[in-house]
Amino acid sequence: MIQSNSKLLLIRLISNASNYQSITKHITIFFFTIILITVLKSNVCFSLKSEISDFITFKDPLSHFSIQYPQNWTLIYNNSSKDIVTFKQLGNNFSSEIYITQTESKKIPLKNLIENQIASNFKMLNDFKLIQFNQIHNESKLQFFKMIYTYNPFYEPYTNKIEEIWIGSKLHTFTITFKANTQNYDKNHPTFEHIVNSFTLTD
Repeated sequence: MIQSNSKLLLIRLISNASNYQSITKHITIFFFTIILITVLKSNVCFSLKSEISDFITFKDPLSHFSIQYPQNWTLIYNNSSKDIVTFKQLGNNFSSEIYITQTESKKIPLKNLIENQIASNFKMLNDFKLIQFNQIHNESKLQFFKMIYTYNPFYEPYTNKIEEIWIGSKLHTFTITFKANTQNYDKNHPTFEHIVNSFTLTD
């Protein structure tokens, strides 16, 4: 009888020890997962911050606007062209570009002007696909329109994705264009959003 009780006690001890080890293992895995998620989130935040920080201000006294752009991007200024300023991030095989175009405002409504540009893109750009075209409502007196499209450059292995923000004032129409291949588009889009949000007319 004593020997039987001893066996039962031993079985219980082994079972309890096994359960304890199992619980300890699950607790360890849980805390390790929490730590891993925290580290990954901090790395992502740091990465995004490093990509969209260190902006400097560009002011164009002739066109009367100011804008912020990344310090590590190349600025090309040409006030004699409709493409006033271009910002480039050079890569190994492709340059992401953001450029600002200015034209005089015409009697034709801005929406119709953009629709004419879309029709021209269908004719001129290889495999042109319109993804989005809409007006951006805001509290200012300016008109804002967004257009996103893709096309395949001739004799090139990649697809370009373009986002254009059209801004209409009484005197001028500005277009802020973001151009990148589809692989770099999402990576540099936060930079484009910052540039668009920083656009200010100074006259």
